[in-house]
Amino acid sequence: MSLFRQFSGEMMNDWLPSDGRHATSSGSRLGDNKKRPGHSRNHSSGSGLSERRGAVTPSSLEIPSPDHGVLQMYPGTSGMSPSERYNSKEPARQTHSRSPRSPRGPKKKRKWRSRIKTCSRATVVFLFLYFFGRTAYQLTFFLKAGLHRYWYHPLEQHRPLQCRFNTPPNDSLLAPLPTPPFTSAKHPMGESDEEELPMPEDLHHTPGAKYAILTLCDSNTGYICVASAANKRRYAAKHGYDLIVVTEVADASRPAAWSKILEVRKHLPKYEWVLFIDVDTLIMNPNVKLEDIADDSVDQVIAADHNGINSGVWLVKNSRWMMWFLDELWAQTDLVTGPYLFHYEQRAFHHLFQTVPWTKQKSVKGKLPYPKAAEVRAHSKIVNQCVFNSLLPWYVTGDFVVHLAGLKGVWECLIFWHYFDISQENSGMRITDWSRELGGESRAENSGKGSTLWGCMKFKTLFR
Repeated sequence: MSLFRQFSGEMMNDWLPSDGRHATSSGSRLGDNKKRPGHSRNHSSGSGLSERRGAVTPSSLEIPSPDHGVLQMYPGTSGMSPSERYNSKEPARQTHSRSPRSPRGPKKKRKWRSRIKTCSRATVVFLFLYFFGRTAYQLTFFLKAGLHRYWYHPLEQHRPLQCRFNTPPNDSLLAPLPTPPFTSAKHPMGESDEEELPMPEDLHHTPGAKYAILTLCDSNTGYICVASAANKRRYAAKHGYDLIVVTEVADASRPAAWSKILEVRKHLPKYEWVLFIDVDTLIMNPNVKLEDIADDSVDQVIAADHNGINSGVWLVKNSRWMMWFLDELWAQTDLVTGPYLFHYEQRAFHHLFQTVPWTKQKSVKGKLPYPKAAEVRAHSKIVNQCVFNSLLPWYVTGDFVVHLAGLKGVWECLIFWHYFDISQENSGMRITDWSRELGGESRAENSGKGSTLWGCMKFKTLFR
């Protein structure tokens, strides 16, 4: 007991100053080493005394304090005042509890912000790749056009430079018909078809213009429809023809191109001849007249390219056989959908004419040919595309019509306006009142190529 009392008394002397109070905030340590000569400077006086006496230092000591009651010392802070413990790297444990943060507050907002940013970036990247992917795909048109014009179907061989109104196609486009010819129970080949053909209610045209020009604009061609119609209006006014612009699809159950058949049948009884012409065409030589192309010995005149019959430009005669042929075209319902070589109503034309490209495709192998193909050919006149349906790769200055078939979106828009500006240089084709005919002054004269590029980069052409 005396030993313990002696130990505890000396311990108290080591830890407390001589005046019985704990160290102040001046930073002086309790039991300064200077007051105990011979004590090691590398250790506190308390730890040194414990090692010297062989005692075990308790984990914590409660020392009475005149100012704060009980002063509790923690391991690692021995001999330090409260201010030193507060400023040390390992401060004393805090006894107060921290207010809990709301688990679904700012953290939830940060998550949603991150998700929105990620989705926005992914959308921008997708649109960027989609647009430029389609643009790069459209660039393949020029590669194919170059190969066709200079390699597969050279210009000097595919079409004559001196084109006449009766110039036939250079390629063999019509497949040989089987002999003896196919017959059908309803309509045997070789017999007169006068009794079989339905008689239209209004076969003869009403008094007025003898020729009419018909074009069809759908929602996908709105960026060139007005200018294309203005080009054809100038040509029709120069020669006294009627112009019919259809802006609504006649039958929404089929692609819009099929509606040309119904529209031709609807307006044909009013005229002797009707020229149907696609909206992606431009009349480049207004001096050519429809009277020069029409041939009263046949019921229709149609041009052909290296792929065969092309119905983008089609001159039809008001006759009973022509009305039957229009109904026969529309009746090919099995060709509306399917893995066929051509698109839209062109399938019906190739099937009824039995062209070489049509008969060679895999989708029609094993099927019987159209039984009346010989009759269709007998009532039709097939001319070279240079007569009135020059595709862009084989277009030559002076041709009647340039057809931008195969082009879409931005590239079609840019090339269309390029040739439209060229057509304006012809006599009688210039448009003076742009605000009235084209619905604004966005394509005003001398607007420059920069304005044209900006107009073609609009949303309606970017992703077409």
